Amino acid sequence: MEKYLRSGTMFVVLAFILWGLTPLYYQYLSGGNLRTNIDIPGVLVNSIITGSKIVISAANAIS
Repeated sequence: MEKYLRSGTMFVVLAFILWGLTPLYYQYLSGGNLRTNIDIPGVLVNSIITGSKIVISAANAIS
């Protein structure tokens, strides 16, 4: 593994593959749902996986 990380090209390829697989991993963890609500007292946190980006938004739930 160490010899592959010494090569800059292989490091870039590995980083690109991991960057592409990360959203699929989070989708697998959430049971196939791309939208997840996380319950934090007083704050509504909504995360959406879109393509290769995870968008997390928070709103104050206390009125």
